[in-house]
Amino acid sequence: MLLDDFLPRFDFQSKHELLIEAPVERVWTSVLSTDFSKLRMVRFLFLLRGYTDKLPAAHNLMEDIRPYGFLELAARQYQEIVIGGIGKPWQKSGALVHGLDTDRYLDFAEPGYVRIIANLSLVPKGRHSTTLSTETRAQATDEKARAHFAPYWALIKKPSGWIRSAVLKDIAARSL
Repeated sequence: MLLDDFLPRFDFQSKHELLIEAPVERVWTSVLSTDFSKLRMVRFLFLLRGYTDKLPAAHNLMEDIRPYGFLELAARQYQEIVIGGIGKPWQKSGALVHGLDTDRYLDFAEPGYVRIIANLSLVPKGRHSTTLSTETRAQATDEKARAHFAPYWALIKKPSGWIRSAVLKDIAARSL
């Protein structure tokens, strides 16, 4: 997986998957056109986070995530897309590092931050089905950041999982 190229070791992890009765090409197209602004669960949780003036409205996955400091790290057509960001998500602002590129993401080691990465992975199951999965990983740059992030992760892991499940179900519905 491309995910392993960017964050093979991590402190925190969450995985979700869904079997979709659609060919991988159709699922891939739906992945790329994912519009977070249309997902009620995402809007609700963004509202709770205080992002009322920043709700995504770009109508595709990569444009939706950029305003939050995330970037596309890699993609392999019909197989996987990897996004990542660096910040202090336990702070209200998230203290995301903006202006990242792939090299800066890989080399970042400033104390007090967490590198976060997620993917959407597609595995064909015959000609007409696809397993779509997402994995989120986080790695602290030091012990202090790990200590700050651990209670935050405990608090948001379940709602974050709800978002990921909502995204997978939305992609599945649009792939049929």
